[in-house]
Amino acid sequence: MTYLKTVTWLSVLISIIQLPVLAQSNSSQPLSVESIMRDPGWMGHFPDQIRWAENSKHVYFNWNPENNPDDSLYAVSVIPGEKPQKVSPEARRAMPASGNWNQARTQKVYEKYGDLFLYSFPGGKVQQITNTLERESNPIFSLSESSIYFEKDDNIYRWDIQTGLTEQITDFRSGKPRVSQGEPANEQKKWVQQQELGLMKVLSERKESQAEQQQQIQREAPKRPETYYYGKKQISSLSISPDGRFVVFRLTTPAQGADRTTVPSYIQESGYTQELTAYPKVGSPQPSYETLIYHIPRDTVYEVSPENLPGITEIPEFMAMNSQRTRSLETQETEQSETTSPKPVIMIGPTWSDDGIHAVMEIRSQDFKDRWIAALDLNTDSYAVWIINMMKPGLVVSIFPGGRRMLLEKVAGFREKRNSGINQKPADILIYTP
Repeated sequence: MTYLKTVTWLSVLISIIQLPVLAQSNSSQPLSVESIMRDPGWMGHFPDQIRWAENSKHVYFNWNPENNPDDSLYAVSVIPGEKPQKVSPEARRAMPASGNWNQARTQKVYEKYGDLFLYSFPGGKVQQITNTLERESNPIFSLSESSIYFEKDDNIYRWDIQTGLTEQITDFRSGKPRVSQGEPANEQKKWVQQQELGLMKVLSERKESQAEQQQQIQREAPKRPETYYYGKKQISSLSISPDGRFVVFRLTTPAQGADRTTVPSYIQESGYTQELTAYPKVGSPQPSYETLIYHIPRDTVYEVSPENLPGITEIPEFMAMNSQRTRSLETQETEQSETTSPKPVIMIGPTWSDDGIHAVMEIRSQDFKDRWIAALDLNTDSYAVWIINMMKPGLVVSIFPGGRRMLLEKVAGFREKRNSGINQKPADILIYTP
């Protein structure tokens, strides 16, 4: 389906712009390595990165018909016979980037140059939301579409469209909480402190005054999100539900003792050989991943555990196949059943339903032997597995409005090992109804 769409797009664009490159050579020539690998500057450049304009009246694409060092952005009207025109730098800077639309497709929020913008259709008005040195990213509309959620400095913020107020939703921080300096470290120091407070009235009055002032500040201070410290781990993949009740995020513990390989690079402007860092050797220690849910109304963080995933402790089939000649049938069946510990996995997502009630996670084992599609229970740390053990990537996941049905589109390289509750119709589409 995707391939046909791509071919159709290219055919339409070629017919619109009437590429002169197709007429550069009328004579056929024998196919050879030299002709295949020749410079595009000799045979012409084909357009790529084709996309619609917001008003659907133009098609944008990158092209280089003049054999410049780099491609340029062109626009062509959908009216037949119109020639493609190069987009000026001023018009390119003002163009909206890709982003997220509201349900009525009258507004789109997007990130550009590290700042956030709000585009209104059909008027074409662009409102800049932020203008900071820090990078704001991943903007989405809230469920009511009255505000916009976005990510900044590994935290989630909310911007109110009407009032312009920016509110911090999460307070994730590295390191550990500070230890209070007010309490003595041991009994001896505690006794000395009590003696001083009893003998020195001014010290006792000063301590009571400071305590009262601190309590008053806490009573009058606006409500802030509870601080969550994640130590020396790395936080990533923050995702807030459209209703603003849940934030799913991932913590990564770097691998210990994994030496990365280096590759020499001899061609450098400095004239000296430099070493480039490459991937570690096969079999090196791998990082570990945790997926957590921040329940905002309860101000609680809990981990999503993969221990109950079906097949999480099964030995890969190739290990059993390699041992068939040396082990008895009874031993093989025991090994194929289960191991003592679950496989390390990484959870990707989630994909939210429009109402924020349902969330779908993709879970992959780190040995790339198993893959699960699971529905998260956002109020607990459990989930319902819909499809398990899908070998190889290549799955498009989308949730129908209201979150009632999930559409899974199979592409090349897809193989099912088990399924549950799935109705297959037609052959390349799987639809699940919870």
